Amino acid sequence: MKNVRRAVSGAMAGTLLLVGGGCYGPFKLTCKVHEWNGRATSSRWGNEAIFFGLAAVGVYGLCAWVDALVFNSIEWWGGRNPMDGGTMEKKKKAEAPGRSVSGSEDVAASLAPAGNSAEVEPSRPGG
Repeated sequence: MKNVRRAVSGAMAGTLLLVGGGCYGPFKLTCKVHEWNGRATSSRWGNEAIFFGLAAVGVYGLCAWVDALVFNSIEWWGGRNPMDGGTMEKKKKAEAPGRSVSGSEDVAASLAPAGNSAEVEPSRPGG
C-alpha cells in the first residue's frame, strides 16, 4: 500500500510539472471574480465582507487552481484563453473604442504607445 501511494504521488507531481511547467498566465478567472467583488456593492465594507466570505469558502483558491491547471494551460498550448470573449468583451469590441459622438461633434481619443499620455482629436462633420 505504501508503494502505491508513492507511485500515485510521483505520478501526480510529474503530471503537474509537465502540465504547469510553462503555463504561467494572466489568471483571468480569478481576476474576473476579484473585479466583480470590487463592484458588488457601493460600500467598501460590503465588498470587504464579500471578499472574506469568498476567501473563507475557498472561491478564490478554487479559481486560482482552475486558472493554473486549466485556463492558463489552454492559453499556453492553444494561444487563446477560454475566459476571453465573454459578453462584456464582445460588447466593448462592438463599440468603437475611444470615440464619442455628442450632438454635432465627434471626438476620438487614443493612448500613446508608452501609455503615459492620451491624444484627443475633436472634429465636426463637414469641417
